[in-house]
Amino acid sequence: MVKMTELKTVQVSQTDLTVFKQQYAGCVILSHHGKIILQQRPHDWRTFPGMIATFGGHVEDHETPVQALIRELHEELGAAVKSQDLVELGAITEGFTQHTELVHLYFWCDQHHS
Repeated sequence: MVKMTELKTVQVSQTDLTVFKQQYAGCVILSHHGKIILQQRPHDWRTFPGMIATFGGHVEDHETPVQALIRELHEELGAAVKSQDLVELGAITEGFTQHTELVHLYFWCDQHHS
């Protein structure tokens, strides 16, 4: 389990993003029914098997974090997310990766019932 002391916030606008070996985008989702939607990672996955997590995934080289998140939410949920409906929460690194991977965090409310 990741302890909060192992998380660091990152000011993306003031950081050279090339120092990170990978970037990810994750999203806290509020359904149109007012419920938080999370996923359970498959038990056979290499990293964090069986853990509860937000939706999202890897940011490809040609993508922005927002583009990656829109793609991932469509792939994972069939959701039709518009960039203007995403709220950027910030970005973090995690101690278990020695702070070498950047996670962009967002919030999305499915107000269009997608």
